[in-house]
Amino acid sequence: MTIGQVVRLLRRPVPSVQCTGAALARLEALAEPIDWPSPETKYDDDLLTSATMLFLQPARAGRAKRALRIALGGEKFELLIGFLTFIRSAHYWTLMHPEIALEDDVQKLLREHEELARILVEDPEAGRCEMGTRVLQELQSLRDLNSRQELEAAKRRLEEASLQKDLLLKEVDHRIKNSLQIVAGLLHLQANGAGAIASQFHNAAARVTAIAAIHEQLQKHDYVGTFALDRYLVDLCQGIATASSSPDRTWSLVVDADPLFVSTDIAMRLGLIVNELVTNSIQHSRPAGDGGTVRIALKDSADNFSISVSDPGDGPVAVRAGELGTRHSGLGTRIVETLCRQIEGTVIKRRSASGYAVMVRIPHHDAGFQAAGAITRTT
Repeated sequence: MTIGQVVRLLRRPVPSVQCTGAALARLEALAEPIDWPSPETKYDDDLLTSATMLFLQPARAGRAKRALRIALGGEKFELLIGFLTFIRSAHYWTLMHPEIALEDDVQKLLREHEELARILVEDPEAGRCEMGTRVLQELQSLRDLNSRQELEAAKRRLEEASLQKDLLLKEVDHRIKNSLQIVAGLLHLQANGAGAIASQFHNAAARVTAIAAIHEQLQKHDYVGTFALDRYLVDLCQGIATASSSPDRTWSLVVDADPLFVSTDIAMRLGLIVNELVTNSIQHSRPAGDGGTVRIALKDSADNFSISVSDPGDGPVAVRAGELGTRHSGLGTRIVETLCRQIEGTVIKRRSASGYAVMVRIPHHDAGFQAAGAITRTT
């Protein structure tokens, strides 16, 4: 290097974290080792940056060591390590022996190059290089490194335990889902010989299936304590549509759902409510031609969210002028009303020219929160 290049090198600031990261990334991306680069080239700067990190913080420079080995290859990397070791040893030696004088050729060099002499003799960093302080700093670095390693090991153990717990929960949900599906299947079989009360067995099977769908969703996704209600409604309504369609009548269930996460307990109750309302719509609405459409909407707002089920039917018969009653006072109605009370929900019923709709409105509390996007599906 020329004297001018040496002066610029000595004035070079300690690289920032951002510059160091960029230099390491470029060296790590090399496909094969390079030759020693010429002074003041890009690779020369990257090597100096990496070597600076290795020299100043050897206990924390694992990435710098790997990047330098990639860039230089094994032999040149060992030469560089030996050179840095020599510099560190020589530095400590001169600190311990202040009586050592500069050699004649060095004194001549400094006399001829005033700027170089000023940088070396009047180095503002020199006062910070007391060996005891540096040794204590490196010991502290080693302690910090050991503490971080212990924390990382503890973190890995917690992550492994959490993963094991999640796997066990998924296995439990899988087994519960399978068991509930078996129960639903048995109820359908029982309905075949139940005569006039067969529909009651089918309805009971549908309720069991709605609960099984909850556990299927829990098995599929990694939500902890919360549940994707919009996805669940799509799957639930698809199952209801399949079970309700027959060769002479096909039902279309249109789901328009804002993304919403709720607790698993609330999702369980809402699933049963939707199952009752959709099943009731299919059984009592007026299908057009050989089929009909039931619309299910999940809408989220700042203070509450709502689920509505609408169909082309007439709705319940008015008990007296202007009053809407209920289609049935049977088990299905009692299930909806009871579950709504449990989640502090409100049932709103409306009749219009296009049909009949029932809306369940639930206050947010801690039940859910909105995410990005929306789902619109037809089943």
